[in-house]
Amino acid sequence: SCDSCPEGKVSSAGSSSVDDCYYEPCSAGDYMTDSGCQLCGENSFSGDGASSCTSCADGKLSAAGSTSEDDCDYASRGRAPCISQWCLVAVLLAV
Repeated sequence: SCDSCPEGKVSSAGSSSVDDCYYEPCSAGDYMTDSGCQLCGENSFSGDGASSCTSCADGKLSAAGSTSEDDCDYASRGRAPCISQWCLVAVLLAV
């Protein structure tokens, strides 16, 4: 009989060893770690299959799990301002 891969891992048909088990690539907004996919934190983003998250450009904000650089934006009404002169200027101009 066949043995199952460890939780969260998969293998191809006909695999013969636990060494053949692997994590499926992560979806956009997540990144791969040694223990599987993890959600990207605030002010960062990732595309499909990422091994790390990319930080938003200086002064831009994004929600955790963002999937593209387009999700990064300057602080605006309703968002907490970040601590940099550019964000504070953007917040003051938005008022």
